[in-house]
Amino acid sequence: MSKYNTKTKWLLFWAIALTDVFLFSSAINCLFQWLAYGRNHDLTGLILSLTGAFILYFFAVNSKREANLNKRFALSLCVFGAWALLMPLAMKLFGYNY
Repeated sequence: MSKYNTKTKWLLFWAIALTDVFLFSSAINCLFQWLAYGRNHDLTGLILSLTGAFILYFFAVNSKREANLNKRFALSLCVFGAWALLMPLAMKLFGYNY
């Protein structure tokens, strides 16, 4: 018997998947901005978002890599937190002005 009930599993799976979708959508947004205007900070955002999205996909969304659901959820929170902290700093470093 699993230690999670069905509702908890469902909620954790959705939180992990939505975090990954958010990072991929950020990467697509930065890609279109970079293709349209060619600014360095958009390319930086694209690289940072894609890196976070692929880390999250390969280590948290892919259930064959890590079986523990709590570790996968913690990884998704850590990747999203790191992205949220590093994105403004990286974009500012590469020329973004408010």
